Amino acid sequence: MAAAVVPLEWVLSALAFAAVCVVAARTGAWLRRLLGVPLITGYLVSGVLLGPLVLGNVQALRVASAAFVLDAAVVWVALGTGAEMYLAVIRPLRREVWRVTIAQVAVVVGGGAAL
Repeated sequence: MAAAVVPLEWVLSALAFAAVCVVAARTGAWLRRLLGVPLITGYLVSGVLLGPLVLGNVQALRVASAAFVLDAAVVWVALGTGAEMYLAVIRPLRREVWRVTIAQVAVVVGGGAAL
């Protein structure tokens, strides 16, 4: 049985993606130290700045075909956010959190119904 041949373009794309991920992670950590923001905020800002839509280095079709990467990124953001949350800090804010959550749901559902 012959080994499968992986196109060079795929290998180069994977290496470029890995390089951008490493740079984004380092940039996020740098932004955390520079601005004093949570690490997840640094990751989000660096992801936006280094992402394909800002740099324009990836076609929209390729971004759409990498949906699994986007799903994994959402999971990573959720885990990172959860790791930086402390119940003792959040508990006094629960009324405000509920108000904002209900308002956001109302705006989204109302906006969707209006369309």
